[in-house]
Amino acid sequence: MLLRRMTEHVKAQNWLAVGLDFLIVVFGILIAFQINNWSEGRQRDARERAYLERLHTDIVELADRRARYDLSRPITVEVLKAIVRYTNGYDDDLDLSEVLPAMKQGFPPGIEATPDLLNSFVCNSIEWSAYLTLPPAELPTATELISAGQLDQIEDEAVKLALLSYLQQVSRTKDHVAISQRTVVFLANQYPDLIKARYNSTIEFGETILTEFTCDYKAMRKNTAFLNALNINFATYSDYTNVSVLPVSERLSLLHEEVDKALSIDHGSDAD
Repeated sequence: MLLRRMTEHVKAQNWLAVGLDFLIVVFGILIAFQINNWSEGRQRDARERAYLERLHTDIVELADRRARYDLSRPITVEVLKAIVRYTNGYDDDLDLSEVLPAMKQGFPPGIEATPDLLNSFVCNSIEWSAYLTLPPAELPTATELISAGQLDQIEDEAVKLALLSYLQQVSRTKDHVAISQRTVVFLANQYPDLIKARYNSTIEFGETILTEFTCDYKAMRKNTAFLNALNINFATYSDYTNVSVLPVSERLSLLHEEVDKALSIDHGSDAD
C-alpha cells in the first residue's frame, strides 16, 4: 500500500510527499527494531535473573555445607599447635585452655562434651592431621553454564568476575590438596604404641560408633621419628586449612555478596 503510494507520488513528481513517505518507512523500521531489541533485552534480562536466582540457591546451600569445615579446620590447627608446642618441648604442660571452648562449640548436637570425650578428640586431632579432604565446592548452575559455553548469559560483570575468581580458587585448591596429601602420615597406624584407638561402648551417638583415642604425650616427646612426622603433618594441615579450605569459602562469600547485589537481596532484612 505504502509502496504503491510512493510510486504514484514519484510519477507525479510530488517530492514532498515522497520524502514524507520515505520518513514513514524509515521510522517504521526503526520502531520495529526498537521493539524487537526491547523484547530481546527483556528476555535476556529474564534469563540472566533466572540463572542468578539458581546460582544464589546453589551458593546458600554450598555455604551451609562448608560451614562445618570452616569451623572445624581452624580449631584442629589450634589443637595441633598446642600439642606440637608441648611435644617439641616449648611448653612444660599441654595447655588446651584456649582451644577447648571452641572444641565444645564444634561438638555435634545431642552429644555432651565430657572431659573424657574432649581428651579423646584432642588426641584424635593428631590422626586428623592426615585427613586433607576436599570440602564441597561445586556450583551446579556455574558448571552448567561453563560446560555449555554460555557463561555470557551472566552479563553482570561484577558477578562474572567473582564467579571466575571463585572457580579459579577451587581449581588451585584441588591441585594443592593433591600435592599435600602425598606428604602426610597416618600416625595412629604408624605409631600404635603412642596413639591407641579403641571402641568405647559408653560413647553413643545415634548409629555412629565413636572411637576413643588415647595418647601418650610424654612418650611422644622422646620419639624423634614420630616428632618429625607430627611436625610435617601439622605444617601441612595448617597450610591446607589456610591456603585451601578458608580461601575458597572467602571467595564464595564474595560471590554471594555480588549475586545479592545483582538480585537486590538483603539478608539482614530477611534475618529481622
